[in-house]
Amino acid sequence: MKLIPRDKFLSSRHERGARQAANFMTGAEQNSSRGMAGLRAGELHVWLSFTEGMTAVDELFFEQQLSEAERMRAEKIVFPGGRLEFALARALLRGVLSRYHPVDPAAWRFAYDLQGKPFISGPADAPRLQFSVTHTRGLVACAVALDSAVGVDAEHLEARDDLLAVARQFLGVATSRELENLSGDALTLRFCEQWARQEAWAKAVGSGLAALPMSAENAAGWQFFQRQVSPRHILTAAVRRGNQRPAILKVRTAVWRRRNENLDLAVNEAGCE
Repeated sequence: MKLIPRDKFLSSRHERGARQAANFMTGAEQNSSRGMAGLRAGELHVWLSFTEGMTAVDELFFEQQLSEAERMRAEKIVFPGGRLEFALARALLRGVLSRYHPVDPAAWRFAYDLQGKPFISGPADAPRLQFSVTHTRGLVACAVALDSAVGVDAEHLEARDDLLAVARQFLGVATSRELENLSGDALTLRFCEQWARQEAWAKAVGSGLAALPMSAENAAGWQFFQRQVSPRHILTAAVRRGNQRPAILKVRTAVWRRRNENLDLAVNEAGCE
C-alpha cells in the first residue's frame, strides 16, 4: 500500500465534497430512508468521522451526550484532542446505531463482557448488532455488523523512534524482521498496517493485547479489510466469517450538520464505497 500524495488525495476529496449538500440525511429523514444504512447479513459497515474543522463548541456538545461513567473517563484524558475524539466516538456510535434501529441515540445502553469487550445491553428490542469503535488523532471510526463479531482500528501515520522495539514486543518475529529492512515513511506505513490489523483482530476477539501476536492459526476464519482513508490514516476492520460467504465492506463518511442547538449525524453518500 502506497501513501497517497496529499495534493492528489485532497483534490479527490474536494470533488466529492462539492456534491455533499445533495447527500445529507438527518433527523426524520434518516428514519424514512433506512435503505441508505440498511445492514444485511454478510455486510460490514464502517463509518468515518474526521475531526478537522471541529470547534470547542462541537466538543462541548459531544461531551454533553456522554453518560456519567463516560464523562468520568473523559475527564482523565489529558493529551491534546483526546477528549474530543473520545466524546465524538461515543456520539458517532450512538448516532450510527440509531440509523439501523430508529430510537433516540441517548436510548442505547452498553455493558462489557468478562474480557472487557463492549456490547449492546439496551434497548430490549435492539437488533443483534455487533460493533467496534476506534479513535486516533484526527479520526474516529465505527464498524457495525449483524450477528458477526467485528473489530476496527485506525492509526495515525506518524514517525516514531520506538517502532521497531514495539514490533519486537507485540508483532512477532517475522514482522519484526520485515520492518528491520525498512526505514522512513515505508517503515511507518508498514508498522501501522501490521499494528492496525492485529489490533482490529484483538478487539474483535475481545482479548486485547494479551492475544498478540496474531498467527495464521488464530486468524483463521477472520476476514480483514485495510484502507488508507486519508493521507495520514490507516484503517483496518476484521469480521468473523464463519461458514458465510466473504463479507462485503461498505464505507461511509459521517458528517455533522448543525440544526439550531443540535448537531445531527448525516452521511455523505458520495464518499461511500
